[in-house]
Amino acid sequence: MSHSKTIPLEGKLDGWTGGFDVPELLLAISEAGKTGRLEVSSAGVERRVFFDDGRIVFASSSSPDDRLGAYLLLRDELGLADLRRLSPGVRPGLRLGSLLVEQGILPAESLPGAVLGQVRGIVLDVFRAPSASYRFVAEAPRAIEAITLAGPPARFILDGIEAIRSWLRVARGVGPLDVPFESIDGHEESLRNIDLDTGSLELLAMLRHPRSLEEICASSELPDIAICRRLWAFRVLGWVRADSIAACSDEIDSDIEALGMILNDESRRRKKIDAC
Repeated sequence: MSHSKTIPLEGKLDGWTGGFDVPELLLAISEAGKTGRLEVSSAGVERRVFFDDGRIVFASSSSPDDRLGAYLLLRDELGLADLRRLSPGVRPGLRLGSLLVEQGILPAESLPGAVLGQVRGIVLDVFRAPSASYRFVAEAPRAIEAITLAGPPARFILDGIEAIRSWLRVARGVGPLDVPFESIDGHEESLRNIDLDTGSLELLAMLRHPRSLEEICASSELPDIAICRRLWAFRVLGWVRADSIAACSDEIDSDIEALGMILNDESRRRKKIDAC
């Protein structure tokens, strides 16, 4: 992967304005082999992603919605009555997961998978924040967590971008319709550790020769938004090149300006109605 500019270890993220976004930040920390925690604050919630030698190994959050109980409740793996009965018993040194196992509500062998799902969800939530402040704090590896995440950083980049619901952020990442994409030799080794879906493999195979975004969308059976998300991820990971994205941003800027005009017109319209 190549960065057009150095990504600082403290600052602000805002993919809407054309600055670097969450995928670039996480991959930069990973490729630098950093050990420590990345603190990301958005909308009053602080999420922390922990790295060990560049690998994402754990995550935590200040939001009650990111706790294990909420995660299991939303997946219909825990009843509301049990959650409310056991939650007051949670304290330092005694977590909800342990109480669920002790009470026979959750099988012991199911606890690691539940925790990993919860923690992985926190990492993906970091990708969803449209803007945030962040800082990376170097520290020794965490030794208190018995259950940690595994897998290559590329897997988190792929899944994280897939979780992004902002079209303007995706548009910034993929560029205008006439931007040519082409695969880069040497990324095959990275694919061996990642279980890519058939659509992604076919998309990479298609890019052995340069194709514009418009041509790719017309040729692939994947939905256009899925193609855009994957191409953004592939570009961040250094699997494909699209060198002219930064120089061809007028189309994306016009999309953003048009949205701003719509919002401003709506605001003015409401003010006129209120004044009548």
